[in-house]
Amino acid sequence: MWGIVEVLHVMDPSLVNISLIPQDVRRRLLEYVLAKGVRPSDLGYDRTYIYRVRKGLRPVTDELLRAVLKYLTVDEYVEVVGEKPPVEEATVNDIIKVISKALRDPEFRKILITYLERYLGDYIRACSSTYTVSEEDIEYFVKVLRSEGRSEKTIREHLRYLRRALSDLDFTLSPEPVEDGFNLLEG
Repeated sequence: MWGIVEVLHVMDPSLVNISLIPQDVRRRLLEYVLAKGVRPSDLGYDRTYIYRVRKGLRPVTDELLRAVLKYLTVDEYVEVVGEKPPVEEATVNDIIKVISKALRDPEFRKILITYLERYLGDYIRACSSTYTVSEEDIEYFVKVLRSEGRSEKTIREHLRYLRRALSDLDFTLSPEPVEDGFNLLEG
């Protein structure tokens, strides 16, 4: 996820799960941003309030932290904290919004495809050449065997061997393991 943000060199507070950032880290981030020359008014707060926060008299609120994060890059966050910010998990609704926008907006679709290719290309290509066998597939196999007039004993034996083979393959078929299986049978 952060690969995309790092490319753009921005910190989007809406992508950060700020509830996972403890007060000591929040304070360090605030100090870093202030040392960069960001004024309390740039953050939307007055000097007195920021003074109290810096002295530990007030907590760094979620709102203040969001304002601070707007002045940081991911690299700066890592420099101050020592790890990447905790990501706010995407939901199925987020996926639907992105797909819906991509269907309506050709420019957005190009950008989406570019990022999917860049960050998930190998995974997508691997998935497109694999098939996960479901219980419905096995039930269909049984129906085909019965329609061919196979005995129940033969069907049970076929199922036993089929399930054993699929178990070895994690119920996922792809050209390579299937080809390897045929080679074992021939050899």
